[in-house]
Amino acid sequence: MTWSEAEAACKSISDFASLVKITGQNEQDFVTRRIQDFSSNADVWIGLSDLKNEGVFKWSDDGFDLTNTDYQLWANGKPSENKENSDCVMILWVRQDGAWTVQDCSLKQNFICTRNRE
Repeated sequence: MTWSEAEAACKSISDFASLVKITGQNEQDFVTRRIQDFSSNADVWIGLSDLKNEGVFKWSDDGFDLTNTDYQLWANGKPSENKENSDCVMILWVRQDGAWTVQDCSLKQNFICTRNRE
C-alpha cells in the first residue's frame, strides 16, 4: 500500500492503532527482526513523515516531532530526500540494522501497524 493507505489501514483496526512508531533501540531491533522474519524482501513503511512541513518529521500516531534528541536510525546518518515528493519513511529490508530512508509516499510497500493500549 502507499504510505497514506497503510496509515488508514492501521487506523481502521482501532482508535489506538497507527503505523509503527520507533522510539528506541529495543523497538528498532524488534521491528527489524519481524521484517526479516516475515517480509518478502520488501521495505516497510513506518509512521514517520514530513508531509505537513518539509524537513520536520512527525510521528503519525501522536503528531510529535522527531527531534535531534529522539532515537533515529537514518541510512545516511540523516534524512536524505533526493527525489521530489519524498516525504515518508520506511525501513530498508536489505539493511541488517533496519535503517530508515525517506521515499515517495505513493510507492506501494509493506507496512507495520502498532496498537497502543490506552
